[in-house]
Amino acid sequence: MAKIITFLNVKGGVGKTTICFNLAHALKIIDDKKVLLVDMDHQENLSGRAIKNRQEKNNSTYDLISNENVDAINCIYDSRIPNTKVIPGDIELQRAIKDLDPSMNPSIMNRMKEKLKPIEDSYDYILIDTHPTLDILSTMSLLASDYYCVPVKPEPDSLVGISITDSYLKNARKANPGLKDLGILMTDYDKRTNIAHEVLNTLKQRFGDRIMDSVIGRNVAITNAAMKAQTIFQYDPRQNGCKYFKELAREIINKCENNNGLNQES
Repeated sequence: MAKIITFLNVKGGVGKTTICFNLAHALKIIDDKKVLLVDMDHQENLSGRAIKNRQEKNNSTYDLISNENVDAINCIYDSRIPNTKVIPGDIELQRAIKDLDPSMNPSIMNRMKEKLKPIEDSYDYILIDTHPTLDILSTMSLLASDYYCVPVKPEPDSLVGISITDSYLKNARKANPGLKDLGILMTDYDKRTNIAHEVLNTLKQRFGDRIMDSVIGRNVAITNAAMKAQTIFQYDPRQNGCKYFKELAREIINKCENNNGLNQES
């Protein structure tokens, strides 16, 4: 059965989409894992990079969560990554935020979970990319997930983003008691700058073991690869970025498959 992971942070621009896209390829390279990418962001950035033939797209995550008669199998498309499929996002997800009313239909919150169940055995990992607003889409993703990961950049206000996200996650864990914390992932880390060192040290002092061992270092090639709708492995396998995502894949495999995710009580 697939391990389902949601990547989220109330603060935008922390690299969630880049992580999902490159991690999927790293999981394939490291251990031949079969991965499904799920785009729950109306901006469709993950879909734009991942989906192989955009013209084939008919159904999306919007159809999946808004129409009880649409099955996940009918929303899955080939990706540009070997062994990886994708359920694309859609701008209509903005409408879903307004139209889906859990007060009128409480079961709607578990729709993503129920839709993914029939296909879980077909994948090793399902990676869910969310947008930075904590709303019904984020809640649906977390209720469907086994794990979550909070990416952050080494910026002074990163603590604020983590604090707001953690408050939200506290309620999500009440609704999904099995939800486990993979940790806080530092992204775009430039070891040459004092501010990056200071922020990382502050986070380690504040959050201890929640800070993941893996760090996604700053590598312009990762950005260049994204502009070409490629993973770093496809763009240039000699780049340091490949090492970063391989290390992340190994850490995630260890935590998920050895049941080492953290149970956060606070």
